[in-house]
Amino acid sequence: MKFVKLFLILVTFSWGTTLAAQLKETVHQTFEIDEVQSINLDIAGDYEIVKWAGNTLMSKTYIELSDAKPSILNYYLKEGRYELEGNASGESFSLVAKDKVRKAIRFKELTCYEYTNVVIYVPDDFVEASKTSLVRQSEDQGNASID
Repeated sequence: MKFVKLFLILVTFSWGTTLAAQLKETVHQTFEIDEVQSINLDIAGDYEIVKWAGNTLMSKTYIELSDAKPSILNYYLKEGRYELEGNASGESFSLVAKDKVRKAIRFKELTCYEYTNVVIYVPDDFVEASKTSLVRQSEDQGNASID
């Protein structure tokens, strides 16, 4: 009988600790940039820019959260912690993090480990002007650089 009680306690304890396991989520967003000639980036943390053959701007945010319950990750997803907002103004487009200052996530007495990786897919006719801006390369400029 003692063995059964001990076994139930261990099973209950291990089940409770698996609730606070590593959580993973990927958030995709797309933005229309048909007439845009320049893109400005104001994104929290590190990000990677990848060229692709599409005509829209797409972002993929990969999130890992450790030592937290799924409800905590769902809360921050719902609040827009990982969202990017697109703002078009004439021929310029700004991609801005909704939450630029990500404070540590705390659960009970524990600080949850958070890892994010943002990949921004831009049409292949854009070139980097600086770390935070891209400009559309005209067809004339593209042909001149090939010659």
